[in-house]
Amino acid sequence: MQFPPGDPNFVVNGRTVIREDITIYSVVTHMHYLGKAMDIWAILPDDTRVDLVKVPRFDFSWQYEYTLAEPQCLPKGSTIHMKAVFDNSPESPYQHSDPPRLVTFGESTTDEMAVGVFFHTRDAENVSADSTSSQ
Repeated sequence: MQFPPGDPNFVVNGRTVIREDITIYSVVTHMHYLGKAMDIWAILPDDTRVDLVKVPRFDFSWQYEYTLAEPQCLPKGSTIHMKAVFDNSPESPYQHSDPPRLVTFGESTTDEMAVGVFFHTRDAENVSADSTSSQ
């Protein structure tokens, strides 16, 4: 990933195909200082769209786990999509370079990332209070 200097709306897209039936319970969105917005959704095998998380005004200081109102079952063959928007312009409230510079993927907060973390179970697992207790 390369974030050009001066671009106030640089878009990064990602997707992954679900290989088995899962149930998602919560999602964490992660970007660094230039992160502006993130949208994560799934397209089911029947082409139904399921919105998982929309963060219209990303704030680096506010990166929380978003618990879904209802757990979302995604069947095998569903595709999870992510659209992340970055602001590498001089007007960005979190711009750390003057003038803005080319920013690339990296671990430092002055680098960038676009990550969605999903807390889920595999539906084939038998996860219940009884299955986790000592016998």
